[in-house]
Amino acid sequence: MRSKNLTIFLVLVIMIGAFLLRAYEIQLRPLHHDEGVNFHFLKEIGAKGYYPYSHLNYHGPLYFYISELFLNIFGDNELGLRLASIVSGMALVALPFFIMESLGVGFAIIAALFMALSPSLVFHSRYAIHEMLFLLLSVWFAVANFKWFKSRHKSDLYQIFISLAFLIATKETFVITGAATILGLFFAFGFRPVLTQIARHWQDYGGPFVVFSILLLGTFSGGFQWLGGIHEMFLAVPQWIGRGTGDVGHFKPFLFYTKVILETEPYLIVFSALAILFFVALLIPQLRRTNLGQIIWQDKFLRFLLGLSLGFWLIYGFVSYKTVWLIISQTGAMILLMARMLYLSLVNTSKMYRVLCGCVGLLAISISANNSLYFNFTEPYSQNHPYCYVHTSEGMLRLVSDIKKYQQNHPNAKILVGVNSYWPLPFYLRDYASLVAYQTSTNPQAQSGKFDILIVDASYTTDIPGWIKKYYRLSGVQESNTYFLIK
Repeated sequence: MRSKNLTIFLVLVIMIGAFLLRAYEIQLRPLHHDEGVNFHFLKEIGAKGYYPYSHLNYHGPLYFYISELFLNIFGDNELGLRLASIVSGMALVALPFFIMESLGVGFAIIAALFMALSPSLVFHSRYAIHEMLFLLLSVWFAVANFKWFKSRHKSDLYQIFISLAFLIATKETFVITGAATILGLFFAFGFRPVLTQIARHWQDYGGPFVVFSILLLGTFSGGFQWLGGIHEMFLAVPQWIGRGTGDVGHFKPFLFYTKVILETEPYLIVFSALAILFFVALLIPQLRRTNLGQIIWQDKFLRFLLGLSLGFWLIYGFVSYKTVWLIISQTGAMILLMARMLYLSLVNTSKMYRVLCGCVGLLAISISANNSLYFNFTEPYSQNHPYCYVHTSEGMLRLVSDIKKYQQNHPNAKILVGVNSYWPLPFYLRDYASLVAYQTSTNPQAQSGKFDILIVDASYTTDIPGWIKKYYRLSGVQESNTYFLIK
């Protein structure tokens, strides 16, 4: 009973800490370009009653429906917009206690603790994009696969098909999650046994496949309101592949993600490298017969997590198209791998080794907590921030503040947004939507008779008589000279 009460206490502490890291001062970092675009799509749901999914927008509709729910409850503010990611991040922290309890309560606690504190997971839980929901579903899908191949419980098979349906309905990179999961299964059970089990139990797939089909088609069609969404669904992956091979502006070297992880969560690289070294060494039979060798070699879940982590690292490394938020698929898998290594070391080895591993674990926890606070609160955004990618600059917030001050004195002032990269300005100017026009302008003076505020590219430097000109850096890729009419 005492052990159970301690477990409950630890779970509550971890969940409260995870929530505070993800929700406290959620407005601290300004919205990113993509968050502003997602806000626009959410307004479309409100107007049409469903999300008009297009393969040209790449990402599936599930995240938008969840976000719309929270936006309706909490309002169109930063909290309401980002709650879908906050809740997904919280669910990821809680997930070990629901689907991994058979793998050891101690492991679940360690995994949840590191997920709660992870700088990358906290950062992207405070970010209104698909990534955190996608990681939650990826972990669910991967672990459900492992459990089914290990025990063949039909409930795990249903979880595989349900999580896969939601993965596909979230983001096209479900293909990468699938490939990494298969590699993990091969590491854990072997190539031939995996294929044999898939073939031998095909008769069990009927019910789960029906549920999969209903969830997948229902989500893309907006509850079967718009069947065009199902046609668009089949065009998504080819479009994503074309973007990944043709959009050279986002191409980065193989080790791009590794360098970011070394800067923010270096212990993940250390533990992953140790895991690889252990398994390479254990190919030698004499080492495999040692006590530690047997513990590592015989734990199929550890082998699965190594294959999963290695799969994510290799695939995302080889894909030239890279954006920094894709890093969390790798850090999420690496956290589970590290947690499994620590757990096995703490329960199955000598006292001296347990003390050593405990000290290493505490050091990793302290680094994780410190970096999470630093990268999310001390320096929540900047052009040199390892997780920020052409992020919104403080200048956009100053522009919005100046517009609001101007509107207080001139409530009907009309605004021209004439720059190319203006997101997330529509979110910040949502209260003045009827007064705002969006039109790229190379000659703001020609528009001066129609508007009271002209937001144009910084390349236009001419003074306009009767107007005040101010410079703002809006983001990493956009600067503006903005003109305010003197009244």
